[in-house]
Amino acid sequence: MTNELHLRVEQVTSKKDQHQYWVNPNRPYRYIPVSEFATKFKTFHVGNKLSNELSVPFDKSKDHKAALVFDKYSIAKKKLLKSCWDKKWMLMKRNSFFYVFKTVKIIIIAAITSTLFLRIEMNTRNEIDANVYVGAFLFTMIINMFNSLAEMAMTIQRLPVFYKQRDILFHPPWTYTLPTFLLGIPISIFESTAWMVVTYYSIGFAPDIGRFFKQFLIVFLIQQMAAGIFRFIASICRTMTIANTGGVLVLLVVFLTGGFLLPRSEIPVWWRWAYWISPLSYAFNAITANELFAPRWMNKISSDNTTRLGTRVLNMWDVFDDKNWYWI
Repeated sequence: MTNELHLRVEQVTSKKDQHQYWVNPNRPYRYIPVSEFATKFKTFHVGNKLSNELSVPFDKSKDHKAALVFDKYSIAKKKLLKSCWDKKWMLMKRNSFFYVFKTVKIIIIAAITSTLFLRIEMNTRNEIDANVYVGAFLFTMIINMFNSLAEMAMTIQRLPVFYKQRDILFHPPWTYTLPTFLLGIPISIFESTAWMVVTYYSIGFAPDIGRFFKQFLIVFLIQQMAAGIFRFIASICRTMTIANTGGVLVLLVVFLTGGFLLPRSEIPVWWRWAYWISPLSYAFNAITANELFAPRWMNKISSDNTTRLGTRVLNMWDVFDDKNWYWI
């Protein structure tokens, strides 16, 4: 009965369906807008009585205490967090094809990368060989960063619901963002593991297992950083058109000040601050230091016959020749 009444109300106020409810055959039909319905209702005795009742201030002493809400949110924040967690988990299961496709894609790209930088053709003799390894590092950083690009479109698609629920106090913003971050960690760990297993030893990086896990940590953090950047761009721009334009500008600044397209010393002084806040600059320092401080690079002398090969290559790329920069 309620659904039928709701349908009738929609038809009466619709330009397309209102004509069938016109009851006076002696007068020509004209469309009556919702505003006129509202005005007529206020002059009708029912609407007039309702207005008089609402004009009298409510006596709070006659109300039951349970009818008033004294908290900002209707339920405890733990329950709100659990509700948002369940909702995010349901959306992930609904979009499971997307996550499976993204994982398969990075495995395929990793396989192609391992053939591009094939181990049997990778040597550790001089600076030229080391630069090939640095190229593999850069390719690893770029691929794992743009692997999270789809987060921008998915975030923009969900923004209207998020802002509506936030404005009507369904939940605080952190109960929405925290499950999004935490539930993305296992997926990122799996993708990082797949990338490292396929590429690390097939390319021929330092065989030390400790350096394997250090590079795994860098790849994982790059993926998390990229997902955060793309979500930030989506939340600021709010539409795909603006996000594509603004996102390109942000990524351009991040890449140009990352220390590999332009060496640190070549970045203009007034842009030097961007180098220190660019996450890619720290990732590049860490991933190169992790490999080039390995014994197979540091036990060899470079072409100048004075500097160790690993230190020489780090200086060529304007990377800090201190192994502690991995942890910075």
